[in-house]
Amino acid sequence: ELCTTDPSKISARILMILGARRHGADEKEGQIFISEAMRAIDECIAIIEERPDIEHPDLGILGGCMTRPALYFEKSSFHMALGNHKEAIRDLTRALRIDPGYTTARDARANLWASLKLKDYATLHAELSVYFRKFIRTTAATRLVMRGLPS
Repeated sequence: ELCTTDPSKISARILMILGARRHGADEKEGQIFISEAMRAIDECIAIIEERPDIEHPDLGILGGCMTRPALYFEKSSFHMALGNHKEAIRDLTRALRIDPGYTTARDARANLWASLKLKDYATLHAELSVYFRKFIRTTAATRLVMRGLPS
């Protein structure tokens, strides 16, 4: 049932998203793949908002990897591919409102701000400082766990 193509199923939406990742750069049909994937992402977010229990990592869809922050991040990637940088920033900000510790989104947003010269140095420094503090804590804890030590 996970791999159904029934458009009423979440798995069909996930397949659309994965298809756009793979074929989004196609010159002829890439934009169609991306627009369908972005619609699928919006539908998945709506489903999760109706049933928040499916977002929990232990109980959720695909082990919880399909969360609203992850979906907003994915959508921001598609916006970037289409050149819609401000929309990408909006989706990254949405992801961070839900999960302020989502370092991947924080890093991407800071890089967009910097590349588009949308924020001053102090703001970029503050944003990247949050990212690095979280990244260093996560990396240190991972190393301890890998060595068999309590984190």
